Amino acid sequence: SGEIGGDYTQFAQLAFKGSRSPWLLFFNGDAMGKSSQGAAGALICGVTLQSILARFTDRQQVEEAPETWLRNVYRELDHIFTLFKGSMNMSAILGLTNTTRGETYYINAEHPRMLLYRKSHAQFIEEAQRTPKLGSTTTGKPAHVHYVLMKPGDVLFAGSDGKDDLEIGGEIDSDDERFPRIVEKASGDLTTIRRELDKIGARSDDFSLVRIQFG
Repeated sequence: SGEIGGDYTQFAQLAFKGSRSPWLLFFNGDAMGKSSQGAAGALICGVTLQSILARFTDRQQVEEAPETWLRNVYRELDHIFTLFKGSMNMSAILGLTNTTRGETYYINAEHPRMLLYRKSHAQFIEEAQRTPKLGSTTTGKPAHVHYVLMKPGDVLFAGSDGKDDLEIGGEIDSDDERFPRIVEKASGDLTTIRRELDKIGARSDDFSLVRIQFG
């Protein structure tokens, strides 16, 4: 038996004009709603994102700067979700990492904060979320693009709130401050992170996690 849900993850390699190094696109999102409603949002996001990426097949270069391109992708995804007039939205992290230099640009649309694991220490790399969920904004303001320069050995984690909303003692305990400690205990290993989470409590929601290591 199994269940369907609203988490969606995507990776792709892109070439940007003026950059000799390829860039890694990463996306981790969580569509609103349980079961079929969340799955419908994930499908809509996936189809739209794949359509955007199809424009850059056969090594065609992206003309805009990475941060400008991210804002344009966010705007396009946001527009699709706003067509549902508030009945469907999606939190997400959408980012680009230069595979040679470690430069990373990303947008956090009301998704759990990005985590940096460096030299056995894990910490969040943003204090506040400044970009609304996909489908929840009508302001027209550009998305806020975060920047982090990764050093060799650094690891970034982006994940849905399924990693934070654990059922402990019959109640849902939502604590995002628990996750950095788990990453440190697991030494940044994905399989061990999942095992440590399951030791603490039962998962109450979809759980997806993206891991990006530089160097």
